[in-house]
Amino acid sequence: MVLDGKVVKASYNMDVKERFVHASVIEVDEEGFRSRFIIGNRPTQKNRKGEWGAALSILEGLIPLPQNCRVLLSGDAGFCVEEFCSWISSHAGLYYFFRIKSNAGWIYDKIVSCAESVRKSIPEGDYYEDVRISGSQIHSRRMWVMGGLKDSLYPGIREGIVIEKNNLDSGKKELQYFICSYPDNLWSCSERLERALLHWDTETGIFGVKDITFNEDRVRYKTIECNQNRTKLFIFLKGLT
Repeated sequence: MVLDGKVVKASYNMDVKERFVHASVIEVDEEGFRSRFIIGNRPTQKNRKGEWGAALSILEGLIPLPQNCRVLLSGDAGFCVEEFCSWISSHAGLYYFFRIKSNAGWIYDKIVSCAESVRKSIPEGDYYEDVRISGSQIHSRRMWVMGGLKDSLYPGIREGIVIEKNNLDSGKKELQYFICSYPDNLWSCSERLERALLHWDTETGIFGVKDITFNEDRVRYKTIECNQNRTKLFIFLKGLT
C-alpha cells in the first residue's frame, strides 16, 4: 500500500491549496503492467497532524488485519514520523517503508552516518542495477542495506537503506535514504529497490484519477467535497456504460 499527499486536482480554493492523502494499492502483473486502486482518501487537518494523521484516519478503518495478512506501507518523508511509525508497529501485520530526510531528526543523522560507513567498507554495494529508463532519463542505481537496527530506539525499525542514483547522461548522483520495519528474510535486495521506486509511480500515476471537465487544471471548485462528489458520480455513471 502506498501513501501520498496531493494537492487536490482542480479543487483549489482561491489562494489556499487544499490537500488530502491517497492510500492506493498497486498490483503488478507478470508482464510488469501496474494497476492502481485508490482505497481511501482523507483531507489533511492540522488537529490530526497533517499528512500522516490523514493516513491514520484511513488505516484505522482497516484494523485489525486478517490473520496472516501483511501490509507494507510506503510513503515519502512526510510520513516518516516517530509517532506514526509507533502506531504502525503496534498493529500486527502492518509494516513501513518510508523515505527519510533531515526533518526526521536524530534517526536521519543515524542512518546517514551508518550509510557513510557502509559505503566506504562495501563500495560495490549489496545490489546494483546498471540501467533503468524513466521517461527521457536513464539511471543506474546502487543500493546498500544496513541491517541490525532492530535494537534501535526508533519504533519498529529493522534496517536502513541507502540508494545512490546516477544519471547516466549528466553524471549527477543523488543519495536517497529509507527506513524499514519489514522482516529482512521475507524479501530480496531487488524487491527492496522496486519498493523504493514504487513511490514514484504514485507520485506521478495518482494524477491519472479521472476528472470530469476539459482543461480541468483551470477549474477552481471551492471545496474538496464538491470535486470528489462530482468525480465519484462520473465514475459511477461511466461504469454503467
